[in-house]
Amino acid sequence: MKNRNFTILWVRDALLAAAASLTSVSVLSGHLLFTGMAESKVSFYLAFVPLVNLAVSLLFSGISARTEKTVAAYSALCLAAGLLTAVYVPVFKAAGGENALFICIMALGSLVTAVTAVRTIFDYKLPCEVMEL
Repeated sequence: MKNRNFTILWVRDALLAAAASLTSVSVLSGHLLFTGMAESKVSFYLAFVPLVNLAVSLLFSGISARTEKTVAAYSALCLAAGLLTAVYVPVFKAAGGENALFICIMALGSLVTAVTAVRTIFDYKLPCEVMEL
């Protein structure tokens, strides 16, 4: 069981790194600029999303202590983060104009960041429960 959990955590980290690189500042902002979005809107997005991360992290800092089923909660958060990250593709395809794309990206970026912030809170508790230390 110990080796299985270690392997699962390793695969999880690889998938999280891949998702993070696709939605990183350099990739996402480069694509937004490539689509023709104004630099001021891209800059606002890049300033706003970290503030969402900070706010959600502070508001939900004690959630892992109140959660009894850490693995189930963490799995749900990983699934939600993965699904929300995948939504970037249809948003870029379907958004009509610059303003519509900006609103969709702001909403989606905030959601992804909020879910990721809560998942990061659980990152500190999960290894203690699934691995022998």
